[in-house]
This record gives sequence, C-alpha cells and structure tokens, in this order.
Amino acid sequence: GAALALLAAGLAAVAALGVGLLGAGVVLVFQRGNFLVPLYAVCATLLAGSYYPPEILPGPLRALAECFPLTPALRLMRRGLLGGGGAGGEGTGTDLAVLASLAALALAAGLWGFRRALGAARRRGVLNRY
Repeated sequence: GAALALLAAGLAAVAALGVGLLGAGVVLVFQRGNFLVPLYAVCATLLAGSYYPPEILPGPLRALAECFPLTPALRLMRRGLLGGGGAGGEGTGTDLAVLASLAALALAAGLWGFRRALGAARRRGVLNRY
C-alpha cells in the first residue's frame, strides 16, 4: 500500500522535475518570469482530481486530464493509502505504466528543452545576467 503511494509520488516528482526544467528553459530564452509552470500547475490541479474526480468532467476535459502525470499519480496514491486494492488492484498496472511513461516523457522533454535554452543563452552571451 504505502510502497505504491511512494512509487507514485516519486514518479510524479520526476514528471514535475521535467516541467520545471522546461520552465527554467523558458526563463533563459525570454529573460522574463515564467508563466508556464504556474499555468501548468493550475491546470493539472484542477483537472487531475485534486478537488473532484476527473470522471465528472466532460469528455474533452477528461481526456486532457489523462495527459497530466498527476492524474494517475493521485489514483495510485489513493489506491495505496486508502486501501483501494493495493498494488494488485484493478487498473494499478495501467496507471503505473501511464505515469512512468509520462514521467519519462516530461523528464526527457525538460532536459532537451533546458539544454537547448542553455545553448541559446550561451550563444547570445546573456548568462551573466543570472
């Protein structure tokens, strides 16, 4: 139970790291405060099931909610901590696979984006401003 919740929290943290790296890249490129990470956080929180189940959302929003790593992470943490079947519960394997895939994708995109932004900032000679 608790191990499942910890695994889900860890994978969600990896996904958040990727999003944060993308946000840092935006700051490097545009040299302005980043509005993307807070916007992402608000959308993820509202759609992922933090306040209400995503199943009550209209179809397109429900599909969008599944694109956020927080959605399967919250399902897995609830399942692990609230006794919803534990690691062998229905949908656990699917949620783990989706969360791991989204976390890997977010981290890869974040590393790629930050590397590109850092290279662009070096070429423009603006790193001394940070």
